[in-house]
Amino acid sequence: MITTMYYNNGEVYTNHWLDWSGTSKITGEVQKNTFHCWWQWEGDKIVSTKCYLDPTELFKEIALYQAQTVEEN
Repeated sequence: MITTMYYNNGEVYTNHWLDWSGTSKITGEVQKNTFHCWWQWEGDKIVSTKCYLDPTELFKEIALYQAQTVEEN
């Protein structure tokens, strides 16, 4: 879901909530993650962005990739 919010102090933010999934090329397991990002606008320019998610599965995949790379070298 994407929504843009206009505050009475003049600030404008676009928010995005997303459910993401992907399949690991290493293990074949499906990983799922819900995350939220927001962008702050000034006129027609984005001046700030933030994203929030649980990085646990991502860090596990990175560790598996690094271990696999070390074994190959």
